[in-house]
Amino acid sequence: MIRGLLIFALFIFILRLGFMFASPVVKNTLLEGKLQEMATNHGMKTETELRKDLMQYLDEKKIDLDMDQVYFEMNERRCYIAANYTTEVRFWKYGHTYEFYPASSLSAREKSRHHPVRARF
Repeated sequence: MIRGLLIFALFIFILRLGFMFASPVVKNTLLEGKLQEMATNHGMKTETELRKDLMQYLDEKKIDLDMDQVYFEMNERRCYIAANYTTEVRFWKYGHTYEFYPASSLSAREKSRHHPVRARF
């Protein structure tokens, strides 16, 4: 009985640790999907409106990304959105820093690396 409870507690503990250290990767994947969706379906929205939509999404998903870390470029045919941010997960003495580069497309990621990130919000 006690052995079963200890095994169950250990299972829950490992599950929690897995969630803690995997959630930034999952959130980044969701963010990249959102950036692709925003760039594809930007329609008649301005950059300011897209930035507001993105900020709302970041607050909703609790992603550690500031607007000054987001690169926007819009022209008559395309919208490029890319970001660069880091987030850290700590558990007792162990910590891991993740560095992410989500982008709406590969070309957006390349353009953001050639131009400094600018904030016009």
